[in-house]
Amino acid sequence: MVSAECFSEDYIEQQSRIMTGASPVMIEKCIHALALLCHLTETDLEFIFKGGTSLLLHLPEIRRLSIDIDIICNADNDKINGIVDSLSSLKPFVRQKEDDRGARGLPERRHFKFFYTSAVTGREDNVLLDVVQEADCRLECLEKPIETSFIQVDHISTVRVPTVDALLGDKLTAFAPNTQGVPFFSKRGKSMTMQVVKQLYDVGELFNEVQDLSAVKRAYAESYRLESSYNEDDFSMQQTLDDTKRVSLQLCCNAFRYADRDDEIIANIQDGISRVRDHLAHGRFRITQEAKIAAAKAYLLASYLEGSVELTPAQLLFNLDGQMEFIQGTNITAPSCLNRLKPILPEAFYYLALALGE
Repeated sequence: MVSAECFSEDYIEQQSRIMTGASPVMIEKCIHALALLCHLTETDLEFIFKGGTSLLLHLPEIRRLSIDIDIICNADNDKINGIVDSLSSLKPFVRQKEDDRGARGLPERRHFKFFYTSAVTGREDNVLLDVVQEADCRLECLEKPIETSFIQVDHISTVRVPTVDALLGDKLTAFAPNTQGVPFFSKRGKSMTMQVVKQLYDVGELFNEVQDLSAVKRAYAESYRLESSYNEDDFSMQQTLDDTKRVSLQLCCNAFRYADRDDEIIANIQDGISRVRDHLAHGRFRITQEAKIAAAKAYLLASYLEGSVELTPAQLLFNLDGQMEFIQGTNITAPSCLNRLKPILPEAFYYLALALGE
């Protein structure tokens, strides 16, 4: 369970300084989200913890703060209601309220806001529990302790989460905004650009931790299967991969002369990047640099998954000195503008060259 000291203003401000100025409010939300997760593990609910916050348990360095708890379970409404009610007054929370967003088709999804008094602002704030009721999720999982660099615990709780490789396959499926993935705008017109950029960011981070590419492929197929069962649109897996590749290529070619330039995609990504800044704990995510590297990784993975390129995990590890000869000796014919990345973003060029180089 998360120690009481973690909820104090002094502790939160200290973590903000350690994280090079990350928003204290966001850090506080993230700590409360993990506290809620710990409480959930003490119940008899069987669930899988996934989504952006689950990356905190996998990655060696915290780079993006996530403030929602996303779970998948096969419980009925009465079971969920009873568990949510039982957690609503457990410290540091004071109450909960269901955020009823109306019927939105499959999957069955419920949202609960858990409220607490913020030590940073002195006002009431909340974190969100997002419950997907799904009986047939086959993502490969393991038990992980709930511990990160920015929380102290009285005792360690464990939770079932998808493996790094499974999360990467799942996140790559979600980064296909025009087909099966998170769209730039919801059906009701709400901007989802930040959510799209979060998928791209997480793909870039998980890419560095890949252990088994065949497991990534299996997870992608499973996530695609689930999303296809939910969505009314009938997009093939190849169409979804093509969507990921096209959006990634748009980003990588941005600011260069490119005949197939799509200004709308670039504008949406730029909007999402501007919205996600407060969620970053370390480093930056700029459309001209870090986003291009993440997009190059997404393009390479999509190419691997469609079978147009063979890869080993060792090839995913970028080392400029060790790969300079390959970079200098490889050219990309189409689109040729990508060759301009060689001197300015050799890492992005390297990943693209593995997929497109001659």
